[in-house]
Amino acid sequence: EDMAALENLSEATMLECLRRRYRRDRIYSSLGGVVVAINPFRKIDHLYEDGYARFGAGDDANLLKPHPYALAESAVRGVVRDRTSQSLLVSGESGAGKTETVKIMLGYIAKRSHRAKGTSASPGVDDALIAANPLLEAFANATTVRNGNSSRFGKFVRVFVDRLSGTV
Repeated sequence: EDMAALENLSEATMLECLRRRYRRDRIYSSLGGVVVAINPFRKIDHLYEDGYARFGAGDDANLLKPHPYALAESAVRGVVRDRTSQSLLVSGESGAGKTETVKIMLGYIAKRSHRAKGTSASPGVDDALIAANPLLEAFANATTVRNGNSSRFGKFVRVFVDRLSGTV
């Protein structure tokens, strides 16, 4: 899963590795501490099943896997355990899936927050976090050949997590 472990790390071997993984619906890979995602332009449900059970159950080994849930869980744990601010940077070309990746990470953090509160679906700030995303997307977006809702600017989202409980 980590391309940094390839014997011959070159552009050609990285592209071949990504191509093979993509064909098996494994759209997330890593290169050292960077997660590389390839937009499948379709939903791959099995990638997001049992997310909290896999990544939020306390098993640090799962946090090494290339997945948006692992990134989100690592950030929340950094706030709660280490009491340090965390940042997640999502970058890519138009249509690369940045907005979807951010929504996936925010959704995970919201679900994790519900678990931390001991509730399964109570409305709160975490739900407002998810609901605000379409509003943020509406500003200065345009239609392009690749993407019907392409952002014309960068987005900065600040999420405050309670350092004791992990709630949003």
